[in-house]
Amino acid sequence: MKQKPPSRHLNAAKIALALASCLALFSFPYIPQKKLDIYPGSQVWWGAFTDAASGGNSSFEYMNEAHTALECSIGDAGTFNLCGNAGVFVDHDVINHSLLLSDLALATRISPDITRDVSSYTGVWVDIDYRGPAKYIYLSLHNHEPALDLPDPGRQFRPQSVGIATSELHQPVFARLQEFKVADWWINQFALHRTESHTRFDRLQAITVEIKEQHPHTQHYLEVKSVKFVGDRVSKENFYLTIIIAFASLLGLEGTFRVYTLYKSQRAAQKSLDELNEYNRQLRSEAYKDELTQLLNRRAVQEIVSQKREFGNPQGLAIIAIDIDHFKKFNDTYGHAVGDKVLINVAQALKQVSREYDQIARWGGEEFVIITRDASPENLLIYAEKLREKVASSPIFNDGDPEPILVTISIGITRSHIDEDFEAAFERADKALYQSKEKGRNCCTFFKD
Repeated sequence: MKQKPPSRHLNAAKIALALASCLALFSFPYIPQKKLDIYPGSQVWWGAFTDAASGGNSSFEYMNEAHTALECSIGDAGTFNLCGNAGVFVDHDVINHSLLLSDLALATRISPDITRDVSSYTGVWVDIDYRGPAKYIYLSLHNHEPALDLPDPGRQFRPQSVGIATSELHQPVFARLQEFKVADWWINQFALHRTESHTRFDRLQAITVEIKEQHPHTQHYLEVKSVKFVGDRVSKENFYLTIIIAFASLLGLEGTFRVYTLYKSQRAAQKSLDELNEYNRQLRSEAYKDELTQLLNRRAVQEIVSQKREFGNPQGLAIIAIDIDHFKKFNDTYGHAVGDKVLINVAQALKQVSREYDQIARWGGEEFVIITRDASPENLLIYAEKLREKVASSPIFNDGDPEPILVTISIGITRSHIDEDFEAAFERADKALYQSKEKGRNCCTFFKD
């Protein structure tokens, strides 16, 4: 089965991610919130408080067994007066209600065991029934702060409050945690640095609902019906960030894939180019080589000459023409297979004597040509003699014939002048070759003008 290309998978993934993101954005408001029910429940004990600790004479009366409903009577001790109810987190295995109310120092010491971390929640829903002349009630969240090492253990609880208009209390009210403010008197009393004066909700120990600064001799009914913290299971910021990261990851993956694809295409193209160059090189090599002897052929010699490869000598080139003596006799006597063997043997002998800069070619039939650097007639004759002697000392043995076949060559030598046509120089070398044959063959002749 043919596989789909990865790019199609990436496109499908992008479409799927886009659809999933749209669906997620649409459905985000409908994701159920996480909840922490404080009351009703057994997590807190409720107890009333008044301004009696600061010299006031306000009083209260519990109106139910759970102590969550109060009838407050404001006294006549001045403009600052208060009455309220406090819900304190408890652990029934650590402390009882009476001890908690009677020993504040104990409550402070054991508070690490009875605090709640609500910092991950968005806010708190409160359902409060109020009847009276007050225009505001105050909801406070008290966070335990042992790390501040405050001198008054009773003040180790950071008071963080928000005012709620009593006109709102006909239904449950939602207060965001960011609405709460730390009480100025608490910051000033302990001279806290501004970095320590922000709200904190990681060690919540108590929740209070109170009225304050009311006219003397007024009556107030206050009842806490429910307290519940709520928050997003996934914050909107993190939700959007997740979508952005998903798209960025997919785009990064697509970019990586495209770079990898481009890299593979480039490698494939380079490989094809290398193969083509190698193929052309082989074709060129085959075009310029004699198939039998693997020497250069006539076409190669013409190419060398046309490109004026002068081998580093400004005086021109030297041309050596070589012909195998009585070659027709070998073919007639022993057959063409032996004739080919003679050609191969001569080619190998010429290569063994020649230098790196000597270009050896089979000119055609039993004729060979060597193009070499220009030199003096004496040195060229010495080189030609080495060639002749090497061939003469390299006999060929035919299968089944004990007698060796002796092969000799005749050589003609000339020098090519600057700007001279190769044909003219080669004609002189060919004349020198015929002079060697006229002398009886198996010898070397340098053409003299």
